[in-house]
Amino acid sequence: MPAGGPKLNAGVAISPNTIAQGELVVGSATVQLSSTSIPCSYVLLSAPTANSTVAALNTGDLKVGGQSVTANNISGGMTLAIADSKGFIFPVNDANKVYITGFNAGDVVEYMIFS
Repeated sequence: MPAGGPKLNAGVAISPNTIAQGELVVGSATVQLSSTSIPCSYVLLSAPTANSTVAALNTGDLKVGGQSVTANNISGGMTLAIADSKGFIFPVNDANKVYITGFNAGDVVEYMIFS
């Protein structure tokens, strides 16, 4: 492994320092990943797996973005597909700037916040 951790295809080093991780029930609403400031470099977001402790598998896609991502603005943000357990990295300098919109009761996002 290269010094500083593994590399993304774009050549950006991934920090190995996890600040927080967990599962967040989104449901059919827009929720903020964190209500308090958590300075970070990026957040890894994924759909739950069959081993989720909070919920079963999602029944619909989720939207991820900034404060403007809402149920009424489904064209904004990035789509986290219903079964995307690999997820994606969302670059952000504070976890409280990440908003997730769900469209189905009980849908969940799994996350890891990195420094």
